[in-house]
Amino acid sequence: MSIPQQNFRAPLKFNQNGTYVAVTEQDNLSIFNINPFGKIFELQGTSSGLYKSIDLNNASGIMTREELGGVLTGRYLIEMLFATSLIAVVDTIQQPKKLKIINTKRKAAICELKFDHNVQQICLNRKRLVILLQSKQIFIYDISCMQLLHTIDIMEDKVIKELVLKQQQKSWLLKNMAVRGTTSEMDGNQTKEDDAYSYEVKMKLSGDDKSILVYTTYSLSTVDPREDETEITESNENIQKNVNPKGSSASANKLKITLNNIMVFDALNLAQLNFLPRVHNRNVQCLSLSHDGSTVVTASTRGTIIRCFKTSQEQSCFKEFRRGNRPCTITQLEMDHGIALLACVGNSDTIHIFQMNKENAASLADKNTPNNSIPSSSSSPGMALPSTIRHESKFTRVSKFISSNIVSHLPRQNLERNYAYIKKQNEKEIVMIGFSNSSQDKMYVCYGDRLEVYELPSQPGSCLLTQTHVF
Repeated sequence: MSIPQQNFRAPLKFNQNGTYVAVTEQDNLSIFNINPFGKIFELQGTSSGLYKSIDLNNASGIMTREELGGVLTGRYLIEMLFATSLIAVVDTIQQPKKLKIINTKRKAAICELKFDHNVQQICLNRKRLVILLQSKQIFIYDISCMQLLHTIDIMEDKVIKELVLKQQQKSWLLKNMAVRGTTSEMDGNQTKEDDAYSYEVKMKLSGDDKSILVYTTYSLSTVDPREDETEITESNENIQKNVNPKGSSASANKLKITLNNIMVFDALNLAQLNFLPRVHNRNVQCLSLSHDGSTVVTASTRGTIIRCFKTSQEQSCFKEFRRGNRPCTITQLEMDHGIALLACVGNSDTIHIFQMNKENAASLADKNTPNNSIPSSSSSPGMALPSTIRHESKFTRVSKFISSNIVSHLPRQNLERNYAYIKKQNEKEIVMIGFSNSSQDKMYVCYGDRLEVYELPSQPGSCLLTQTHVF
């Protein structure tokens, strides 16, 4: 869906210590100071690339998620360096392959980086600049001299590269068939699982100088005969022929790919630290990393369960939260500086806040790797394809079908639910959330046209709205 030609605003991001917030204003990028509230920088999105002076005039209108086509960031990708004057910006419309380091006080670009592929995500702290490209390559730079230190190629495994390409073309096919109305039986969860964004790599960088980097990688598992979708259309068969030309691995047709592994990497010393295999059965939709890099939180495309892991331990899911029973697309997970609270926001009408430091009574002993999955090697982000794949009996397949399709749909009542919540006025409206480092009981919610400040309750219940700032 094309973006309507009207004035609109969309939230982009908070800085690491919750003092600045960036928003999109029509074609411009603006940064606001939260306390005291006011605009401190504006980047005008014109072909001339000029920087506009501070303008306090407000535009009207709100950009919804549907108008953005599901993309949260709109036109710009931005990463702020705490409360300093340095920001990293990518204009995804005019120059999607170029990243600029801008000094907001001088209103000038001090450094530019050009890449062969579009920039997908930026992470920044006082030591490292990490850039993720749409080619699924990660570049790590020394922020002090902008020297390239290390490159990670998540698609170096040929089998994974082939399957990802196949899935991307399949997603394109299903999307076009849905638009034309040629698909009559298409489950909502299946559509989301086949959505191209759910297969995009996600990453996070810790805010402290340790520079712990976490990013998602792909896992391989045997294809269940029930999930064989060769009957979709004859066009899909043609696409599969194009994806699997002569000479490609025949075993790739017997595998399915899932974006559910987490790699833990030391971006400061350039060394792998840990590998968390199959943190969810489905693709990882969203993840968050604590300020000190000790805890990573994940949510799948289903969005009902949120899982917490220690980055220093292997497969250590030490806490689970239940967001709800209905599927939801989670767009942001955010922990406070002290890892005491976790906030969750998605395409529902409620923002959930959980207590991280409260004991969870749920037993996590049953979170083992599925038997029909191919074990992942922790020495490489790519997946090594074993020489043989174990064939399972019919009884085993039936048992797994019952476990995955019946038992997994029964809600686990012993999982901890939200401690506090905030009701959104419009569930389709884009929302960004952040915590204040100066006050542990304060939380920020940024909409397209305003910033709301909430006070967390002392007892479980609704958060109290204390301030509203209009952009």
